[in-house]
Amino acid sequence: MQLELSDAQRGFQERVAQFARERVAPQAAAIDESGTFPRDLVREVAAFGLMGVTIGSEWSGGGKDHVSYALAIEALANASAVVAVIASVNNSLVAEPIARFGSDAQKDAWLRRLASGQALGAFALSEEHAGSDAANQQTVEFGDEASAHSSSRWTAPGSRV
Repeated sequence: MQLELSDAQRGFQERVAQFARERVAPQAAAIDESGTFPRDLVREVAAFGLMGVTIGSEWSGGGKDHVSYALAIEALANASAVVAVIASVNNSLVAEPIARFGSDAQKDAWLRRLASGQALGAFALSEEHAGSDAANQQTVEFGDEASAHSSSRWTAPGSRV
């Protein structure tokens, strides 16, 4: 078992850490104080390739391994918890499940958009009658539309994005 980072992983870690220090960290306090969604910064995060880290290059993703993904989220979190959560929800809770389990039509419809930041993945939890029991959520999908109807009490990365 290899417990050391590869040269590629180490280089990626350094590039993301520098980006996080230079672009994310200087805005973190203002994001926290204002409570506003950092649209422009999320666009930068996407342009840097951090909204689809493990998504294959055929879908305009980074095609990186999961260790590299963890390193990216760690670097973002060191700079801003808000930005790290936005990226992690988009990557882990939305893009990755579509890449691994989605139909070809779902992949075509979503992966490029999620990896590029054109679309932003969200996760709704804490519905009125389910609390935070994700397996007991009552959200329903209507047809082929990209919408869901729910009575969620909490959505990451936010209710107005």
